[in-house]
Amino acid sequence: MLGNPTPRNAPCPCGSGLKHKKCCLPKAEAQRFVRADRVAAWARLQPFVEEDLAREDDDAFDEFMGPHRDNPKELSEQDSAISEQLFDLWFVFDRALHDGRRPVERFFEECGKNLSQGIRNYLQAMSATSMRLYEVEDLRPGLSISFRDVMENDRVTVLERLGSKCVLKHDWVAARVIPKGASDQPEIEGILPIVAPLREPLRERLQEERGRFLEQQPLGELATFYKGVGPLFHHAWLQSILHPWVPELRNTDGESLVASEVHFDVVERPALIKALSACPQLESSDDEPTSWQWIGKNVKGDATILGSLRLGKATLKLETNSVERAARGRALLETAASSAIRHKATTHEDLEKAVRDRLESGQDSGSARAEPQIPFEIQEALVLDHMAMHYKRWLIEPVPALDGATPKDAASRSSLRPKLVELLNGLDTMYHRALKEGQPAFDPSWMGAELDLADTSPPLPPPLAHERIMELLPGSADLAKNLSKARRNQPHFDEATTLISADDLRASLDVQRLLRANQNIFPHLETLINFELHHRKSFWVDEALAYTLSKTDFDVTCGSLQLPFASFALVFTGRYVLSLAERWLSRTPDDPQAGHYLQALTVFVLKDSAAAVPTLHLRFAMDAMGEAMPSMQDIGLPLHENRKL
Repeated sequence: MLGNPTPRNAPCPCGSGLKHKKCCLPKAEAQRFVRADRVAAWARLQPFVEEDLAREDDDAFDEFMGPHRDNPKELSEQDSAISEQLFDLWFVFDRALHDGRRPVERFFEECGKNLSQGIRNYLQAMSATSMRLYEVEDLRPGLSISFRDVMENDRVTVLERLGSKCVLKHDWVAARVIPKGASDQPEIEGILPIVAPLREPLRERLQEERGRFLEQQPLGELATFYKGVGPLFHHAWLQSILHPWVPELRNTDGESLVASEVHFDVVERPALIKALSACPQLESSDDEPTSWQWIGKNVKGDATILGSLRLGKATLKLETNSVERAARGRALLETAASSAIRHKATTHEDLEKAVRDRLESGQDSGSARAEPQIPFEIQEALVLDHMAMHYKRWLIEPVPALDGATPKDAASRSSLRPKLVELLNGLDTMYHRALKEGQPAFDPSWMGAELDLADTSPPLPPPLAHERIMELLPGSADLAKNLSKARRNQPHFDEATTLISADDLRASLDVQRLLRANQNIFPHLETLINFELHHRKSFWVDEALAYTLSKTDFDVTCGSLQLPFASFALVFTGRYVLSLAERWLSRTPDDPQAGHYLQALTVFVLKDSAAAVPTLHLRFAMDAMGEAMPSMQDIGLPLHENRKL
């Protein structure tokens, strides 16, 4: 989480013992710039580049575009804008001119005297940056992204409001990070997504280039190396757009997947049906007597379906998934049926080309997805059960990506552990994507512990829901303290039964002042005040206990339920419970927490004994620790004497 700026009169973070204003603050303020300085800097830079560096700008553009400079396909307006921005940043701050200087250095020489201090600060800060390859390690939606430098393993958390809502955990990006932006926090200045198929080739290329650089310049600074690799990131990004990677599609015989159809005219229908039914390689269907499956063995000797047959009124059609199977199937039918059929035509469709064409045209193959025929709850249960069984087996089965080792074995081998971690990270990304799309989502986090790859260091306790409400709602902390103190001083206050009712709170002018901006925060405020009323009693629930309780049937009636306090909180931070909450939220896409990883679930328990029917309220506060208030859902349980919980 990004820290708040150090107050002027607080001790300086550097540890000098001086106040911040007497130590590091003056230097920081001397290097500060605002967003208007950035805009003004580019307003001055662009005409300078166009007028004074036109020829070198053109040469640099050809270098930046590389093999794509003559590509006939056009980028979308948005992608063109991204490409142009990244080129401008690379050319001005990274690329050396013919005289060895960079454009920004020439600009300072010729125009520096007329620049404001803010513009100079921006240009100097940007001059120290370069594109790096990062992995997304953590997200705070609407606030920040935590990156790990894939090559150097450094870590940085950047202030990023929009991007933090869009990227997925473990995504790779090429980004230029400015250590102290206009917000006085690290910020992104230019970012490119790196699709999964290009990650390893890009990393290997960077490792080769990096090694070559250090061989040629043993004392060279890596910052200089990264100044030169901007085009490499840009090429990878353009490749994923203009020529998207498609896996090589092959059937179990190793043949290229090509949708093939062989069409015949029927000459003698009764004779044809008799011949097909007698053929030992064809199996008919009881439900559809005019259709057959062509059964055989693939190159591995495994039984498989090689094709399917469908008989129409005057035609027979054979469908296969390769050109070779279509040819073999035609020969089989012409031998078996002889003069009962006559070949009419054979057609082929290259599935790999069809997928590539659809990707290149920007069509979304999932846009016309049909509604599921079964309820989502059943669909989810089936998918998650299947995935759980599959990955339990996967842990002990050989995996080609792990050089044939099982994940269990790979976890204990230093040479294979990085590959295993990347496979698990890929599953984590799939889970995150499914949450964002509202699809059944399988959380693979348990596998890290199973393989002894999970971080065993004690986690820092996250801020609880009441702390987050007080942080995001200025004035709420003092209001809660004042109202709670006043109610505790009244006669008949009882720890087990007393709450401040919603009607009493709405009658408070101080409460109404806080509600002016947003009436939707009333449940948060009511919960906070009653939680404060009973001295914020919080109980942390261990993950193992939470799992055990979820598998336990309770035979308890409401009348026998005795609570020691009218308000307290249960806190869950284990992945098992958080995953349940994440999947539930993913089905409410308008919720600000939907589709994001949760950091904590706080369940506020309030027993309203004063209601006409005493009610137990369970208020679930789900928090991804981003810019939004924790999502709160209230489940009310009427406490009838014989009602089962």
